[in-house]
Amino acid sequence: MTVTQLNPPIPLETPKGSGLAHLMIDYGPEFHLMWAVFLDANGECWTFQNPEIRAAKNVTLGRQSISQPKAKPMVSAQAIGTIGHDGLADGANGANGSSKYSDATIADNNHSRSTSRAGT
Repeated sequence: MTVTQLNPPIPLETPKGSGLAHLMIDYGPEFHLMWAVFLDANGECWTFQNPEIRAAKNVTLGRQSISQPKAKPMVSAQAIGTIGHDGLADGANGANGSSKYSDATIADNNHSRSTSRAGT
């Protein structure tokens, strides 16, 4: 892993708005570069992967417009705890429009999860 301080910082567009990248983190050949960015709007520091960022507009360099970076899809904490064996959230419909699991199975699975966590 290599951490590089950017001097001067690089202006970037992120899914959370514009900011300055102060650090670049390289975890190796199988990973995206990570950019530590301080946002202009509120000063928050966020880390973004290469596909999530764009270089800021720079008229001098001929970069008149940029494509908007796309945020990663967010998965709710509730959905994470209720993913079924078919990869669908419990109660989610399959391709034929019906659920693979009955309501009783879903209730049993959710009860099993909550009781197994209680002992840890």
